[in-house]
Amino acid sequence: MKAPRYLFVLGVGEGAAAHPVWPDLHQSFEGEVDVDGSWFAWRLTGANHRELGRSCLVYPDLAAARTAAETLRNRVHEAEMTVLTVPRTGTWGWRLRLDGQPVATSSRGYARHRECTYNASTFVAAAAIADLSDADPPPVWQLVESRLPDAAL
Repeated sequence: MKAPRYLFVLGVGEGAAAHPVWPDLHQSFEGEVDVDGSWFAWRLTGANHRELGRSCLVYPDLAAARTAAETLRNRVHEAEMTVLTVPRTGTWGWRLRLDGQPVATSSRGYARHRECTYNASTFVAAAAIADLSDADPPPVWQLVESRLPDAAL
């Protein structure tokens, strides 16, 4: 059986376009970005590839994001879990803090408190045993529009 796994996400953009859409678009953008505005974050997925939780912060490079995920994996049982409601949506979510700093958040809102607490405990159990993906960062590509000379039409 496959183990849970930390996966890494690369974000690129400027200003509001660089904001990751988690945990809540209305939450402040926290963390460090690279000089070009790019950032890395991690996601924890279960053995069934469903997302269990995400980093609260973004990091300027893959090494920093991997270090944060590895620190969480090694110290997750020292972390403090907070279950909260999102007034705008009426859903439940959770946040995990380590040494008073936010490190992880639920990847979605839950309709019921018990679903939220169950998923939070599932995250903690998986975070302690998850593999760290060892892939290089994905290549950044850009769609380039080629124009054919009018005569070629």
